[in-house]
Amino acid sequence: MHQVSDVIQKQVEKLFGKPTEVVDKEIEKMLLLPQLGSLLYIVVDLKIPQLLETGPKTAEELGLATSTRSDKLERVLLTLETKKLFNYNPVTKQFALNSISVHFLKEAYLDYIKFYLAPWQMDFLSVIPKSLKSDKTAPEEYYNTNFIDFLGQKPIYLEQFVNGITSHILWTVNEIGLGINLSDSTKVLEISGQGGALLIELARLYQHIQGTVYDIDLFKDITEKKIQENNFQEKLKFVSGNYLESIPIGYDTIVAKCISKENNDANFEKILVNMRNALNVGAKIFLVDIAIDKTHTNYRFERFNDIVAMSLTDGRVRTRVEIEAFLNRTGFRILNITPAKTDIVIEAAAV
Repeated sequence: MHQVSDVIQKQVEKLFGKPTEVVDKEIEKMLLLPQLGSLLYIVVDLKIPQLLETGPKTAEELGLATSTRSDKLERVLLTLETKKLFNYNPVTKQFALNSISVHFLKEAYLDYIKFYLAPWQMDFLSVIPKSLKSDKTAPEEYYNTNFIDFLGQKPIYLEQFVNGITSHILWTVNEIGLGINLSDSTKVLEISGQGGALLIELARLYQHIQGTVYDIDLFKDITEKKIQENNFQEKLKFVSGNYLESIPIGYDTIVAKCISKENNDANFEKILVNMRNALNVGAKIFLVDIAIDKTHTNYRFERFNDIVAMSLTDGRVRTRVEIEAFLNRTGFRILNITPAKTDIVIEAAAV
């Protein structure tokens, strides 16, 4: 968490006064949360509070008034709504000011928020507003390349990205293990392995399986290194390929992580179709992913992941119902859904 120094605190108080009101103190706490302050700055900078001063409005109306894509803006506002910074009516799909967001009408609030943002959050700010106004992702706007190619240009970021995925898999491995039963599987394919952490841990749990990590060349060296570090050279291998184009046949089970979250509708459906074409009737797939559910204790986490997906890969965090619809129309039937901390594991069979 970014900490505000005493010097900055005094500057804030000098310019804006000491936050004596309870609501100001609450906002002050929120500005210290990763990304929340960044999104709040964007919304205040777009003058959304001023637009809502005349009454509730839909994301479509707000998008038209701010020259931003309404679907993207709606996702930002819904994320802020998880901390009650705005009110939202799911029936009318309108956003409105409340006792907290009415304070954002203060003229100095934009500068007030700036004082609380860490340097990396300011970098985040420079990218998101542009992507809200176009069909491009943040890397395409900022670096003129997609997220994967950006990782290819920055080896240190690629390593951090893969290590982050590996850490998350290790954190959830016990829960994932409850949702993925490979007792009857012999040949397992992981697509979009991004380091192969999921298949490596499954190979540790099910020592009888033979497995392949199928991914683009970018992840070849780092995946093979991790396979070797775990002494699984005899059990696991890496095969280069693009799962958006085709998926190899000859496997009885396919596992994948975050193919829903990381892809737009067209690509997600294309991947599922390719998976179905590679499998016989009755073969299983296991999807480890995130699903949005307002009743979850992790709802805010799910919303923030949706913003990251939107900004980096043009993906989205879908609801369980939405994911099930994709599976049904691409030739799969859901057999089971298992919670796995912040994720879910979806077991489905080819029909």
